[in-house]
Amino acid sequence: VHLLLIKKDYQSALNALEVLTHYSDEYFISYADITAATGNQTEAAEIYIHYLSRNEKDNATRIKLTKLLIHLGLQEDAIQTIQKIQEIDPDNIVADELMQLATRPKS
Repeated sequence: VHLLLIKKDYQSALNALEVLTHYSDEYFISYADITAATGNQTEAAEIYIHYLSRNEKDNATRIKLTKLLIHLGLQEDAIQTIQKIQEIDPDNIVADELMQLATRPKS
């Protein structure tokens, strides 16, 4: 996968990562990251959500999802995701910052 990314062969990297997700959930994160980077943000959000349904305590991935949801303009979904982060880690400073972003009025 790394060599494919160096060659900027993103579609082949995505294909390889999709296969690897059948062997380990940890590949879902890279799969979603590259999916988002190639412009498929909605699909990337779905991949993150799928991963988080099986790895509920992974706040680092939940933060990635929140940023993506805010970027997509899905503030309510972002707020719900932030609240889940805060349930798991009430002192999470990043969640507080993301909540400010998610709740600020649109200009």
